Amino acid sequence: MIRVFLEDHGQDFLTWDIKDGVVVETHPLQGWLWNGTKIITKEFGPGAYLHIQLRFSPEEVVLNYPVEKILFIPDDEAGLIRRVR
Repeated sequence: MIRVFLEDHGQDFLTWDIKDGVVVETHPLQGWLWNGTKIITKEFGPGAYLHIQLRFSPEEVVLNYPVEKILFIPDDEAGLIRRVR
């Protein structure tokens, strides 16, 4: 799993946890909207704008907020991180 930190431009969500190309956790808010979003962009890093497909739409769109940083989280630690919050 990876945790993607997005640049803060005043939006209600700042991080996405992504597993197998799909957003599984959104923080601090708007999980109801973003969880289940498919990440179309295969390789990305800081400064990249992600191409995504929302779970309720067939269209590909570009997220307005660039990636700030990425953390790689081993699968055996992912559950622990979510429970601690």
